Amino acid sequence: MTDLPLTYNRCSICGSQPYNRLDLMNIGPVRFWEPDDGWKIGSLCPGCYKAYGNAQPKPSDYAYRTQNCLTIDTDEDATIAM
Repeated sequence: MTDLPLTYNRCSICGSQPYNRLDLMNIGPVRFWEPDDGWKIGSLCPGCYKAYGNAQPKPSDYAYRTQNCLTIDTDEDATIAM
């Protein structure tokens, strides 16, 4: 963790901020995956960096369909086809 850039900026996830040299410095700027917002760039405290620093998106994080189109039978009613 010593080769990562250190900053006094507020953590982008939990909001903790180091106030002096005795506090653990936050890491940043780093790119991380946040499940609610997607890819973000910001600073992370050491605890959030362990949890989110190497996290990757899961297929359940994206909205997708198993079909490419809706299956609507328009032969029955002509108003559905309009």
